[in-house]
Amino acid sequence: MYKITKYDKEIDDLVDLKKLADKAYKKNEVFFGTNIKSFEIKFFYTRKSFNESLNQNNTPDWKVGVDKNRQVLIFSPNVFESVSSHSKSEFEGVLAHEITHIFKDDLFKFINPIWLSEGISGYISGQYKKVTDYQFTDFKNLHSRKGWNKNPNYTQSYLFTSFLIGEFGKEKMIKLFRSLGREGIYLDFLANFKEIFEKSFNEVVEGWKKLQPVLKFVYSYSYENSLLGLKGEKLTVDHTAQALDRKKMAQRLWNQYEEKIFELFDEIYRIDIKENNIEAFVSLALSLSYSHPLTIGLKHFSDLDKNDKTQRGFVYRVIHELAHYFMYTRSKENFTNRLHLKIQKKDLLNDHGANLHYLIQAVEFGIISEVFGFKYADYWRNWIIEKSANNEYGKSAKLLKEHDVPMNKECLEYIKNNVLIK
Repeated sequence: MYKITKYDKEIDDLVDLKKLADKAYKKNEVFFGTNIKSFEIKFFYTRKSFNESLNQNNTPDWKVGVDKNRQVLIFSPNVFESVSSHSKSEFEGVLAHEITHIFKDDLFKFINPIWLSEGISGYISGQYKKVTDYQFTDFKNLHSRKGWNKNPNYTQSYLFTSFLIGEFGKEKMIKLFRSLGREGIYLDFLANFKEIFEKSFNEVVEGWKKLQPVLKFVYSYSYENSLLGLKGEKLTVDHTAQALDRKKMAQRLWNQYEEKIFELFDEIYRIDIKENNIEAFVSLALSLSYSHPLTIGLKHFSDLDKNDKTQRGFVYRVIHELAHYFMYTRSKENFTNRLHLKIQKKDLLNDHGANLHYLIQAVEFGIISEVFGFKYADYWRNWIIEKSANNEYGKSAKLLKEHDVPMNKECLEYIKNNVLIK
């Protein structure tokens, strides 16, 4: 178990601290299926005293807890925000994370891979469940402490560890932990991994990378609350629960199409999508969607999990906003932006917005035709022409049809060679 051996009774209540520590300890006990011998938890209240306990002159403001000599040294939850870049709500995760390190050291021999130690701590603590933004680092460079210190990557470590447990089961992970020696030489790790998982480490990593979407849907409590506030409404627990559930549906659906859609954007726009993280807010408060900030309204997609028509409509909506996004985030010298400038100079529709959507719609019709078929794209083009005859969307869609712009990946090349040269 544990003992709290340092705290300030003028600031903290021992009963409250024990409740938090019990909860963090329990997470580890449940995962590992056992208790460990007693260790200490010490709470700190100033950066200076924390640094002194580590024999360091300075520590970064994100560092709020460490395990050292069977001790968890951590800032009190009541000073968490004032001494660091963390919010108070993150305290429980950090405490559970540091306790996991002590469990791991008690139950297993290995130090390396560092990413595995940090990954399992992140998995048990649940710290990084809402975090998706990271730059991929070769796992070889995250293996030893020396490599880790140069470029720590907690999010990647958590995501990959979570994937391994979900894909292969906890038992194989525990077996891997037991197989690793104290120093954990990289080549030995690769051999042990292959023996246990029956696949090479690189093969599993590459398979995992392919599953990671670039476009990640995000639900923001503050953003949603602000949107509701504009309508005189307030955010509720039920609203948030529905939004989070629909966000999961949206992400699962989008993941099925992303690779093909991004390849089409690459080809049509003549761009190289190098981002590994594009965030799009999702909102139940909105029926419409926007490209800045990238926001997808989910209000009218209640049956997203079971209705094919709704699913195609959702993907189409995302494609439309990405058509804007990939224009706005690329250089003015990019092929698409130069084409847009020519369309505006020619003033095809005598309207700035309609001129813009002439190009945007050409792309979205082309992509949905490639993804869902010509009939689907043709239906929506005709529907927009009929239902939006008096606004920029209807005017641009009508002119695209009159110009016989193909609804496929050749759409912009056709406009360049057959519309703008006239």
